[in-house]
Amino acid sequence: MAGSITSTDNGCKIILRMSNRSIMGLMILLIPLALSVVLILAWALVKPLPEEASVAISDEESSDSYPRHAQHFPQFRQTLASLDRHYVQRRVPRQTRKVWRGERRRVLLTYLDGLGQDFVRLEQLARMVSPMQRISEGHADWQIEWLVFRFRANYRMVWIAVSILGVGSSRQIGHLAKLVGALSLVAGQATL
Repeated sequence: MAGSITSTDNGCKIILRMSNRSIMGLMILLIPLALSVVLILAWALVKPLPEEASVAISDEESSDSYPRHAQHFPQFRQTLASLDRHYVQRRVPRQTRKVWRGERRRVLLTYLDGLGQDFVRLEQLARMVSPMQRISEGHADWQIEWLVFRFRANYRMVWIAVSILGVGSSRQIGHLAKLVGALSLVAGQATL
């Protein structure tokens, strides 16, 4: 009887040793993967958008910071309708579908760039007028930073989805348009 207990104990020890080895192996794989994901996310959130480097606002242009692209989102959403995609997949030849997908991707990326330009112009305007706001300056700056953080994160995710994966939904782009609108509100609070 004592021998059977010992053999069972030895079997448990072998299983525990094997599971410790596999856990260590799994950790060796997952830790670098997790670190690389964190670094990529940090890069995506901290690195300025390309539009931020190319758009500069002057004092006379500050009154012309109305979001030009975001205002056309309802019309743009119609072009992203899933009915069109289903129709094209069922009725259009393969080569034409490929051209259609490429054109759709180009239109999505162009609109996405336009939303980025809207956001950058509004951000610059909001930073110019935030010292004039009646609410505490720190609160306004915090609101701007939070919106910039959220916009950059969402912008990068949508950009990756559209340019690399070839998919883009009106919900994702609509969220970006809402963030542009939220920043417009923050910038507009100073004029009240």
